[in-house]
Amino acid sequence: MPASFNTATKVGSARQSLTLSCEPGTNVSMRVAAAQASGDNPGNTVMALTAGENVATGVGVQLNMDGEALPLNTDISLYTSSRTTVTNSGADASYSYFTNPDSPGGAAAMQTLALSTNYYRTGSAVTAGQPTPPG
Repeated sequence: MPASFNTATKVGSARQSLTLSCEPGTNVSMRVAAAQASGDNPGNTVMALTAGENVATGVGVQLNMDGEALPLNTDISLYTSSRTTVTNSGADASYSYFTNPDSPGGAAAMQTLALSTNYYRTGSAVTAGQPTPPG
């Protein structure tokens, strides 16, 4: 792996799709909870490798959605609806409605997220070892 970083800051790739099944119009957000890599870490998007013997150094892992690196430890709004919830004061009831029924927004009943990962060089020198991703 170190030779791959001679001319690039990103190498390797793995792709995975994640399908959400939810009520249409649902608000969807996510958070990537992970330890941040030290060194070059643009926008806090690079996860630290899991510490241990023979672990590569100077490199971390990025999680991407639709080709964009996701920030770590930050709420990310994916789909937002025009749904408004009204709570009746003094009652144990509430209801919700779409403020714009013609364009409710939010997630569809089946929503697919296109995720990918890559290694990212965080230091000036990358040393060989196990690229042990977090988690």
